[in-house]
Amino acid sequence: MLLQIRKQAPAIGAGLRAMLDEVPEPAILIAMDHQILAANPAYRARYGEVGRTCYAASREFDSPCDQNGDPCPLRATVETGRRQRVFHIQH
Repeated sequence: MLLQIRKQAPAIGAGLRAMLDEVPEPAILIAMDHQILAANPAYRARYGEVGRTCYAASREFDSPCDQNGDPCPLRATVETGRRQRVFHIQH
């Protein structure tokens, strides 16, 4: 597996956006720096617009979830090469 880390996020194509929009539950595409590149309507309805980090949007953290005692799906994806799903309990 080859992962490329870019300083600027790549443009999100219409096909990828359409596929993301088909997911019924909140779903996002995250860059290696945790920036949300794209979000489906269910995610935007719950957490707001993109342009923030995933941990700030979903948990209101100042640093990645795994540095705050919660699982980080981005880290798990990088380590395993597989898509991840995480369930955060809001307090």
